[in-house]
Amino acid sequence: MTDQIIDNDGKMRADDAKAEMITIDELDQVSDFKGIILVLDSDAVLDAITPYLERLTQINIEFPSYADGRGFSLARALRQMGFEGTLRAHGHIIPDQFRHAMAVGFDDIAISQEFAARMGAKAWRDVAKLHLPDYQKRLIPKS
Repeated sequence: MTDQIIDNDGKMRADDAKAEMITIDELDQVSDFKGIILVLDSDAVLDAITPYLERLTQINIEFPSYADGRGFSLARALRQMGFEGTLRAHGHIIPDQFRHAMAVGFDDIAISQEFAARMGAKAWRDVAKLHLPDYQKRLIPKS
């Protein structure tokens, strides 16, 4: 079954991309990273992917439960490490978590068709329109 992709504008589309999904354990077996998507579990240790970071074009981070926020920390860490490719949250993300996902560096979210039908496209579009303040702007001293 095809996942539904929710982009940073809250628009939903079918994920019809065909790419090979690999895990951290398979990284050392890859010579050509074109068309490869690295799939990280929420408990992944990022040190193992550091040598491959510049060659990866997409990383999917799994969210096994909407209550498991470790994927948000992984996304922020990957962006701080310099990862510039596509970063996708995959799994149990709810609309209330959308803005936070975008703020920590995700480009989009992938959810199952079943979950997309239950939540509805409007819920994602509505929350994408909300402007939430960035905590970092409050930490920067004003001149």
